Amino acid sequence: MAKRALERVLDGETVNPPPIWLMRQAGRYLPEYRAVREKAGGFLNLCYNPDFATEVTLQPIRRYGFDAAILFSDILVIPDALKRNVRFEAGEGPRLDPIDADAILALEKSYDAGRLDPVIEAVKRIRRELPEETALLGFCGAPFTVATYMIAGRGTPDQAPARLFAYRHRREFLRLLDYLADLSADYLIRQLEAGAGTVQIFDSWAGVLGEEDFADFAAATRRADRCEGAGEASGRKDHRLCKGRWPQSRNLQGKNRRGRDRPRLDGASYHRQRPAEGWAGAGQSRPAFRGRWRPCDEKPRPCHSRSACGRTADLQSWPRDNARGRSGACGSTCTARERRRIVFFKREDA
Repeated sequence: MAKRALERVLDGETVNPPPIWLMRQAGRYLPEYRAVREKAGGFLNLCYNPDFATEVTLQPIRRYGFDAAILFSDILVIPDALKRNVRFEAGEGPRLDPIDADAILALEKSYDAGRLDPVIEAVKRIRRELPEETALLGFCGAPFTVATYMIAGRGTPDQAPARLFAYRHRREFLRLLDYLADLSADYLIRQLEAGAGTVQIFDSWAGVLGEEDFADFAAATRRADRCEGAGEASGRKDHRLCKGRWPQSRNLQGKNRRGRDRPRLDGASYHRQRPAEGWAGAGQSRPAFRGRWRPCDEKPRPCHSRSACGRTADLQSWPRDNARGRSGACGSTCTARERRRIVFFKREDA
């Protein structure tokens, strides 16, 4: 069969219309999801039951026919396999037992790889049940982002506990990042072997780091090559979402130590920096870009102009903003046509 649209984008093609999928496209906005969630009795039960995880992954595909499905899981399944007592409390979000420097040194003895077997089984089932033309995305959390939860025991606004820990216990912090990188790469490879066509690495909290810390904690060569080499190991593709770090994201592009291209797809957060700032000097020809970026913020011209819109949109915020009568940064309200041009595209002028 011909390559799926998403895979063609990752191979460097310009695809029109671009393939579409949404962050958290399986979720509580769907009544059928809420019914399964109630039946599961808890979020982790939903993640670790292959029947439930398969069903909620497929629900938005059945309803909307998106070009890609994303595995229903969570970035904290690896800390859970490390026996950090991960739980999700109603109205509070994730909670873990905070880890200290001594526990990091003993962490390797606690890993239970079998804990992730139900997730891998879900990947196999999802791939079997998806339409052939629909891509399947796997994912994991990047080492730094996962480490912030493990150290603080919860999500925090500016990740101050992890940053302070890194300052006071740098050796142990770097060891934790390296170990998480190894586990994450193995986990991604298992997903790819089970049927995922591409995998994502979510470094959601890297945006709090300064340039030097970003280089040490998020873009350190060995860790980046280990995680981002997962796709290379199985002949598939990988890409990275690193929210809000366009000037530093050039460090995650170009060539790795083996001379291979790093991921050809990067993610943007529209409210942080402009894509051009991060691509400049990346050393990689014609990188692909995945939205969470409002094109009207790129150039001060009307949003309804195709030349101003830059080929992508953020479906999560635009309908809400427009429903409230808000305008884009250029002063005009973006149209439904622009909102439909979302998620994956190839830069024509890179």
